[in-house]
Amino acid sequence: MIRTERALAFIYVAAMIAIAIWAIPSNDRYNFLAVRYLGANTRVANMLFTKPPNLSLAGRLRLDRLQLELVGKYVKKPIKPGDAIVPTNLASWPDLSDDLIPVALSDEPDWMTFNEGSMVNVWKGDKPITLHGAEVQAIVRPDESKKTWLVLLRRSDLVPDYLSNSDLAKSDSPVKMRLDGLPHRPQQPAAHKS
Repeated sequence: MIRTERALAFIYVAAMIAIAIWAIPSNDRYNFLAVRYLGANTRVANMLFTKPPNLSLAGRLRLDRLQLELVGKYVKKPIKPGDAIVPTNLASWPDLSDDLIPVALSDEPDWMTFNEGSMVNVWKGDKPITLHGAEVQAIVRPDESKKTWLVLLRRSDLVPDYLSNSDLAKSDSPVKMRLDGLPHRPQQPAAHKS
């Protein structure tokens, strides 16, 4: 009988501690930090964020829960390296224009290097599909049950002959893609001195 009472008391105390930790108000100290520049429509993955230093146990527990909310979401407004990644700046789907062409990718990309803002060249067989490279607008997975990922490129970056070719989005099409540039913060135009 005493063992049962102790076990129930232990479960009660553990539950109260968990509820108290869960109810601690959130602030920027309890958010993950971006490890590199994350442009709008970047798909968030584990390697793109890190925990802030000197976290308490409550902070670590809060971030473990928050991690599940972040992964797979898309950035709405750009985030600088070292800035907080807050759930209110994330969406479940990227904000896309109508002028995009999907190109199939057979495997999940390396999110650190291949994401929104990456520069790529694409070929179908031995013919180039991109004019002078293309900037990735977003990478999406329309059907979570399938392995296929779609890289969304601007129509204006593609060779006109392929714009009407709808099989670029099929995973069985022999499309080759090469990463030519890593995602980075857009350069600000230089101010002119008068």
